[in-house]
Amino acid sequence: DRVHRGARRRSGASRHRREKRDRPRRRTQPRQRGQQFPADRIHQAGVEGMRDRQHPHEAVASLKDALAAGGVVLDLTGNTVDAVIMELAAAIPAGVLPPNSSVCDLALQRERDVSTDLGVGVAIPHARCPHLKRPIVMFGRAAHGVAFSEESTQPVRLVFLVVTPQEQPDTQLALLAQLSQVVASHATRNRLLMATTASE
Repeated sequence: DRVHRGARRRSGASRHRREKRDRPRRRTQPRQRGQQFPADRIHQAGVEGMRDRQHPHEAVASLKDALAAGGVVLDLTGNTVDAVIMELAAAIPAGVLPPNSSVCDLALQRERDVSTDLGVGVAIPHARCPHLKRPIVMFGRAAHGVAFSEESTQPVRLVFLVVTPQEQPDTQLALLAQLSQVVASHATRNRLLMATTASE
């Protein structure tokens, strides 16, 4: 009897395995996360770039320090991409840029090659300036909005002009990665839009 009972248990277990194997697998639908925010790709590119090409003597750039070295323009008046970038470049504090530097031209050329419009009312034009001592970030706000690209679904109201030393390529990647995380937050973008002072 014990032999027969053991055989039946083994037979039942084998049949259960066959049924489980032959049972149609349930396909799980991928989780819908919505359209990926472009800044996520910028951040990932920045992290990977710094990991793959990190310069041993290059300190990690600080967005806070770069903003302190640059400045804030809360009432941009330009109505075009060129006008806004020129306005921000002109607002860079005196003595910060090397003599005869052409930050505006460099940023405009980069913008013509590939738009830095992130698609959520934010643009991050940037340029690498030879012999620049430290990175600079200029923040500007255009309440009226500016069309940075034809593909964008909304005008740009928040603009960050990032200027970094040409000799330190990873510095630009670091600042772009930090900025991408800041502007990814809808609440943060709203605070910047509602700010009444540069400190805010």
